Amino acid sequence: MKVLISMSGGFDSTYLLWKTLEETDHEVHVIHVELDNGTQRVIPENRASVAIEKWMKNNCRPIESWVNGSVIIDWQSDGLLDYVFLAPVILSRVMGIMDVDEIWFGAHREEYELYELNGFSGGYDWPWMDNFIDMTWHHGCAYCPEGEPYKGRDVVRQACPYYDVPKKVAMAEMPKELFDLSWSCHYPNTERFPGETEIHYNPCGWCSSCLFRAGKSAEEVFNITVDNLNSNQDIVYM
Repeated sequence: MKVLISMSGGFDSTYLLWKTLEETDHEVHVIHVELDNGTQRVIPENRASVAIEKWMKNNCRPIESWVNGSVIIDWQSDGLLDYVFLAPVILSRVMGIMDVDEIWFGAHREEYELYELNGFSGGYDWPWMDNFIDMTWHHGCAYCPEGEPYKGRDVVRQACPYYDVPKKVAMAEMPKELFDLSWSCHYPNTERFPGETEIHYNPCGWCSSCLFRAGKSAEEVFNITVDNLNSNQDIVYM
């Protein structure tokens, strides 16, 4: 089977790619997706993606193709609140790039559990997401006339193969060297040392991705966020 993996440079997509290369004999194509939420996270994520590509080539089986920077998602211009809604946008944009059997995403269940704890309705699990993608594709996607396949082709199936793997399990399973190459912060702090021109990016430690990376559960992430808000700390977690 020919699969296209959406890679941001974050932990979830890195784990997905590593597991796919380790556990399947699928023909694997990777497309690097830039996620720009206006906080400069895109810079360390892009750097992480470059390092991850090199690591995969040196330590895993060959990847058929790796396309960098072909899909750039700007949360402001695309009107997206967070990456839960990125899947249909990514799907619509990558359909014209190459013929594949499936497109795989690296989302995990705990991300959607956090949304439900935060009061969102609609059931943010993968079956719901699959229906949402189908609805978006056929009713409102700018790249596809309403009710018609994309350029006469059926919509490629979307899948999230490791959706039910707890993040703690995934972190323990993945090689530490590879885990350390990934980036998992939505709101990085920047720093420039005296005499240097390079900007250093450091995780904020308080966004949901940082807390998940520290081994917290969805409920713990939610409670920490509520405590921070109640103590009037100016922390944004999503």
